[in-house]
Amino acid sequence: MNRINTSSAWIVLVAALAGSGCVTSGDYELIEVQLDATRMALSTRQAACNEGQTAADEHIRDLDREIIDRQAQLDALIGRHEQERAACDAISTRYAELVAAFPDPTTPPKERAPLLLATRDAMVAAIDQATVAAARAAETEAELVRVEAALRPLEASGRGVLHRRGGSVVLRMTASTLFNENTVVLSPRGRAIVDELAEALRPLGDRRLEIEGHTSAIPHHSAAFASNWELGFGYAITVLRALQGEGAPQHLMAASLADTLPIPGAPVDANARVEIVVLPDASVHTRFAPTPPESATEAPFEPKLPAP
Repeated sequence: MNRINTSSAWIVLVAALAGSGCVTSGDYELIEVQLDATRMALSTRQAACNEGQTAADEHIRDLDREIIDRQAQLDALIGRHEQERAACDAISTRYAELVAAFPDPTTPPKERAPLLLATRDAMVAAIDQATVAAARAAETEAELVRVEAALRPLEASGRGVLHRRGGSVVLRMTASTLFNENTVVLSPRGRAIVDELAEALRPLGDRRLEIEGHTSAIPHHSAAFASNWELGFGYAITVLRALQGEGAPQHLMAASLADTLPIPGAPVDANARVEIVVLPDASVHTRFAPTPPESATEAPFEPKLPAP
């Protein structure tokens, strides 16, 4: 509104002076210069406003994406809590069943002994199973925390966003952050990000990584990529080759999910992305072997009964 009023005022002034017949050539040139300066100042201010609006819009999109990712993390925590609660409920149920099956004290000793042994063995097995499950869960959580700690600097610097998917840690990076526009060629910024990622992955050692390429829902068709499936694979294989070039020690796999796994509530362009999925460490499950069965040669328990 200020721009319109100012410009109008200058125009009215020029018209008034021209109508009065008292405008000299020098005055007219001065007015033109001042009018041009006013227009330039307004244009500069408009450009600054546009830049500020663009930055504000981008910040709002970043906040929207962060809220979505934090919600995914919360959902994962709730899911894990529900799984742990279900495991505890199952143990409590089993314990109640064992208590209910406990032999009646009035049962003759010779009949009661095998029942007592069976109940004891069942309780030992239940305790072992619960102990192994708890140890495995603790080890798995510690491993997930270790992977997150290795990748956290990339999230802190705005390179990507971390979240969990089941037993995996996922680093999500938008295609616009990694690639030149409308290509699967890493931009200078994307190359720097991949270099940082390879360095962050190095301490994790020999792990399995799946590199997923995701696209937006907008159909893509070109000479290079027949559909979103090929485009998604192009995203993934480019990052895979770059990580290999940096000597990442992990076993790398590339996959395209095209537009089949959109981010709930995210803007359309945010779905074009690459996700680095650090798969669970299989050795965690092999560290906890079940309790070996008792030797088959063990002599059966024979209660000593008083002589008749």
